[in-house]
Amino acid sequence: MASDGDSNLPKKGYFHIGFVDPSIVNCKNLKSNPTEIFKNMYKYLSVQHYKSYILFLYNFADHWILVVIFPDQSLALVMDSVRRDPNQYKDISDMLNKVWKKFIRKHSGNFSAELKWKKNFSRMSMAI
Repeated sequence: MASDGDSNLPKKGYFHIGFVDPSIVNCKNLKSNPTEIFKNMYKYLSVQHYKSYILFLYNFADHWILVVIFPDQSLALVMDSVRRDPNQYKDISDMLNKVWKKFIRKHSGNFSAELKWKKNFSRMSMAI
């Protein structure tokens, strides 16, 4: 069952950040039990849709990406340090699009009908 994130976050003052548990929503589980992943993703989004953003780490082919979901902007920002071809994580983006369609039918708000994806974030360089 999906949790709604780290229970210590409110104590630390991080009320505006949500999380998707990567031990529950991952490539292996998506392939073996897509129906359960759909239910869990929907629950994560429903329970945390008031958050400013929801952080979602996803591992595929021994590579991690960070998907930052901005519910109020109907936006998913993909942060991929090596900028892999988005087709390599199409399974999870397709799933999240399906979840989004159910979410907007069941929740009122100023949400777009389609979840927008931004997959070409600018890299930040560190000064040494």
